[in-house]
Amino acid sequence: MNTLSAGGKAARRLVVVDVIAYVVLAFGIGLATAVTLAGVVLLLAQEAQAAEFMPMRPAQAQQGTLLLKSEGSTLAVPAVATNAEIRVSGIVARAVVRQTYRNPYDAWFEGIYVFPLPENAAVDHMRMKIGERVIEGDIKERQAARAQYEQAKAGGKRAALVEQERPNMFTTSVANIPPRGEITVEIEYQQTLRHDSGSYSLRFPMVVGPRYIPGTPSEGQGHGWSPNTDQVSDASRITPPVLNPDKHAPTNPVRLKVVLDAGVPLARVDSPYHPIVMRETDGGSRIVELAAGEVPANKDFELTWTPAAGHVPQAALFSELRGDKHYALLMVLPPAKEVAAARLPREVIFVIDTSGSMSGSSL
Repeated sequence: MNTLSAGGKAARRLVVVDVIAYVVLAFGIGLATAVTLAGVVLLLAQEAQAAEFMPMRPAQAQQGTLLLKSEGSTLAVPAVATNAEIRVSGIVARAVVRQTYRNPYDAWFEGIYVFPLPENAAVDHMRMKIGERVIEGDIKERQAARAQYEQAKAGGKRAALVEQERPNMFTTSVANIPPRGEITVEIEYQQTLRHDSGSYSLRFPMVVGPRYIPGTPSEGQGHGWSPNTDQVSDASRITPPVLNPDKHAPTNPVRLKVVLDAGVPLARVDSPYHPIVMRETDGGSRIVELAAGEVPANKDFELTWTPAAGHVPQAALFSELRGDKHYALLMVLPPAKEVAAARLPREVIFVIDTSGSMSGSSL
């Protein structure tokens, strides 16, 4: 049995998530109906003393991911740090993404951050850190959570709201960020991995790409560069302005760590878009990190690995204890195909009859 430590407490205990149970939990109350009942997480903290807004000229941002707004004004913030830790157990990945909001101004603001996640990700947990204080999140329907968020914001409380705009796009709103203050939002999600031609792949999206917005403009309600239209009613929520990386480098620096426990011996591990460093642990897992330490969020990270095929089938068992119940995931790999040393030459002849005697119109 292959094992993996969970939370630093159980020795090498494999974290395998009951995918169906969590999908029902996360999607059943919001994520599956992203257009009308998108999954949201609402956080409420202690009251924050209100402060008068200091008028400032909004930055003329060509690109950007975080906006600070107060009383109708918006200011682009170039420095938003992202730290991602992903644990792979067989064909299931569990990720924790930490995003840090910094308010560089002497005023209270609401921050709105648009970020991508894998399209098959099921967000099931969120927490907000304000200094040493940690507040756990709660999952509600979008309209109810939005109303509660606005009520908390109006009351001077610190609150955070995560909403799914598209299967691979989420937004986070953080109310009442104090002057020169910092708030860290942690999002946890899980996903199944892609398998193709004998290889597995993990993709961590870092970019919200531009989207085609058809239709006639209507009144916008979000904070993006595009107004809502008669064909895309939420266009203003899915078109965030982004900062020019040549003028604001590094834009959203990202640190990433992957703990890879494939469960079987691997023939190769590749990262096609980012240089990586990799080391093996005593238990057989591999720890993968970015060679540069941190990189700008200008392209997706992808990790692929290929199991070493043997002459007999291979099996890996992953298990987890949650409460008083055990969950297990069994992964079975087929043996390598036996290929003859020399392939015999062959000839293929296609006969196509184009005469009018065939049924239908002639060619």
